Amino acid sequence: MNTPAFLFEWVLATSLRASLLTGAVLLIQAALHRHLTPRWRYALWLPVLATLLMPGLLESRWSVATLLSPTAAESVIPQTAESLPTVMEMSAQTPSVPPTPTSAPPFDWQFALATTWAVGSGGLLICGAVSLALALRRYRRSAIQPEASLLHEIEQLAGEMRLRCLPRILVSPQVSSPAVTGVWRPTLMLPSRLGEQFTPAEVRLILMHELMHLKRGDLPMNLLLCGLMAMHWFNPLLWLAFFKARTDREAACDAQVLADGPTECRLHYGHALLKIESVCCPHGLSLGFVGIFQRGSALRSRIQAIARFQRSHPLMRLLIVATMAVMTFLGSTRAQTPPGETAESSFSFALGQSRFRAGDALRITSMERTAESLTVTGEYELASHDGATLGLYITSLESPLKGVLNGPNQQVVLKKGRGKFSLSLPQPYPGLPHLTFYKLAAPSNHNAFGVIYFGTNAEAAASQKLNLSYLANDTPQTTAANRYLQEKLKRIVLPRIQFSSATLEEAVEFLRVKSREFDTTEPDESRKGIPFLIRKGSATPNLISLDLKKVPLIEALRYTTELAGVKARVEAYAVVIEPASGAAPETSATPSPAKIQKRRAGELGRKIILPQVQFKEATLEEAAEFIRINVQTACDRMEESPVNIIIKPGAPAGLKISLMLKDVPLIEALRYIAELSNHTLQWDDHSFILEPR
Repeated sequence: MNTPAFLFEWVLATSLRASLLTGAVLLIQAALHRHLTPRWRYALWLPVLATLLMPGLLESRWSVATLLSPTAAESVIPQTAESLPTVMEMSAQTPSVPPTPTSAPPFDWQFALATTWAVGSGGLLICGAVSLALALRRYRRSAIQPEASLLHEIEQLAGEMRLRCLPRILVSPQVSSPAVTGVWRPTLMLPSRLGEQFTPAEVRLILMHELMHLKRGDLPMNLLLCGLMAMHWFNPLLWLAFFKARTDREAACDAQVLADGPTECRLHYGHALLKIESVCCPHGLSLGFVGIFQRGSALRSRIQAIARFQRSHPLMRLLIVATMAVMTFLGSTRAQTPPGETAESSFSFALGQSRFRAGDALRITSMERTAESLTVTGEYELASHDGATLGLYITSLESPLKGVLNGPNQQVVLKKGRGKFSLSLPQPYPGLPHLTFYKLAAPSNHNAFGVIYFGTNAEAAASQKLNLSYLANDTPQTTAANRYLQEKLKRIVLPRIQFSSATLEEAVEFLRVKSREFDTTEPDESRKGIPFLIRKGSATPNLISLDLKKVPLIEALRYTTELAGVKARVEAYAVVIEPASGAAPETSATPSPAKIQKRRAGELGRKIILPQVQFKEATLEEAAEFIRINVQTACDRMEESPVNIIIKPGAPAGLKISLMLKDVPLIEALRYIAELSNHTLQWDDHSFILEPR
C-alpha cells in the first residue's frame, strides 16, 4: 500500500479510537468534578494522547476498536446446500466459469480522501508556522530593552523554581499578553506596560505562571498537540478535546503556582486573571504560544478552581491512575480477530516470487484468510495485452490440487490500463497462494504471462524455489521499483564487447566499467552506470568468450549470464547476479517460424549474401570468426548495425568443420555450420546463437 493512503488509514483509525476515549474523559470529569484537582483533570488526557500516537499492536477483546467493527455474528452468513460452491477442474479449452467483463475502473475514493486529508493537514501546519513566524518577527522589530528590576525579578524566580536555564526575554508594545514560545531556546514575551497595568504582586504571579510552563515542559507538549490538531483537523470531537486539554493545562499550571502560597496569593492571582481578560487579547491565529491568557468559560473555570483550592485524596489518586492505565490499554489495542481467522492472515502478508512483463504489475492491498475463504483485493496495471484474465489460485506442493477452480469470484476479466480487483477463493487448501495473469482464453500454464505469490513468511519463502519458466515472458521482470535500472539497461549501447576465456567476475566488472563510460544521458555523475552485485555461490567453472558490437547492455548481460550458467535479476538498486539454483535459465524459447521472420537478425541473415564460404578442418571458433568478419563488412556496406555470433560452451573437444559454399545467404551458411558441429541455431534482434545439442 502507498504511504499516504496507509498513513491516512492509521490516522482515521486512531482518530475514531481517540474520539471514544474523549467522550469517556469528559464523562469522568463531569462525574468527579468536585473530587478532581486541576492537575489530575489534565492528566486524564494522557490516554487520548497515547492512543493518537500509538498504532494498535496487540489484540484484545476489550479494545475500543471492537466497538468500531462488526461482530463475528454479524459477519457470518449461513450458506445453504444450494449456495455452496462446486469444485470444478480447470479446462484448457473452455473456462469453467464464464468470466464477465469488468466495467471501467471506479473512482478511487480512498486516494481522494487521503489527498484531501494531506492537503488539509499541510495547509494547517503551514498557516500556523507562517502566523507564528510573522508574529515573532513583528515582536522582535518593536522590542525594547527590559528594565533591570524586571530582569532581576525573573532571575530570582528562576532560581527559586530551579530552572536549568533562563529564557530569552522579549519586551514589546506589540505583545498583547504574557506568553512563552519556542522549544530548543524558549522565549518569554511580555507587554511593555506590564508594570503599569498590574501590581508588583500580580506581576510576580504572572511571571511565575509563565516560568512554570517552562519547568513543566508544556512547550514541547504544545508543539505535539499542534501537530496532532493538524493531523486530525477533520474530527470536531478532537478539536474539543484539544481545547479542553489546553484549559486543563492552564488550570494545572495555576494550581502548581499556588500550591504552597497563602490565601492572599490566590486573591491576587484571581484579580490578575480578571485584569488580563480586560486588557489583553489573544496572539492571532498561531497556536505556538503558551500563555496565561484565556477568556469566557475557560477563565471562569480557572477562577473557580483557584477559589476552592483542594488536595486530592490518596484513594482518588489511585483510582485515577488505574483509570488512565485501563483507558490507555483499551485505546492502544486492536479488536480481536474473529474465530476462524488468524491475526497474521487477516492483517499482514508477505510477498514472494513474482514475474511480469514490462508495463504489467499487481499490487496487493489486503488479504483476509479464514477456514472458509481467501479474499484478496488490490490494484493492477496491464500494458502488454489488450485484456487478460486474472485468477486467484493455490499451488499445492504435495497433492494434485494444482489449478483447481472452485469459486465464481476466483477469476475476473481485466481491460488494458489500470484498475482495482477483488477475488475470493472458497475453502482454501494448504499451499502457496498466487495471483496470475492469463491471456484471454481458458486459464492454463501455457498462456500465463505474469504471477505474484504471497501469504505467510514461510509461504513467500517457499515460492522463491518455484520454477517460473512456464510463463510466456520474453523480457526480464519489470516493476515500479526496478523500472529505472531496467530502462538504463535498454538505453545504454556498448559499441564493442570483447573478452576471451574470462571469469564471471571479470566479465561483470567489464560491464560495470563500460556502463559508466557509455551512460551519456545521465546528468548526475554519481548515478552513472549500472551497479552489479554478485551473490555468494555464483562462481562457476564456465569461462566466457564474447565478441559483440553495438549491443544494448541488457542483451550483453543476457549473453554473459547464459554463457556463465547463472541468472540476473534486476532489483530496485542493483542488478543481482545469482546462481541458477537448478532452475531453467531465463532465456527465450526457440522462436516459431512466424516469429523468426520478424526478428532483425533473421531478416539480415536472408539479406546478406556471402560470395564464398570455404574452410577445411577448421574449429567452430575459427568458422564463426570467418563468418563474423564477412558479416561486419556486409553490415558496414548496408549501413546496418552489425549482428553478433554467440557460441555457447559445451561443444565436444577436437571438433573440425569443412565447408565450401558460394553465394549463400548468411542464415543458410550458419545453418550448415550448426548441423556439421551438432549445434542448434537460434537468433534474436542482435545475435545468432549456436548452442550444443
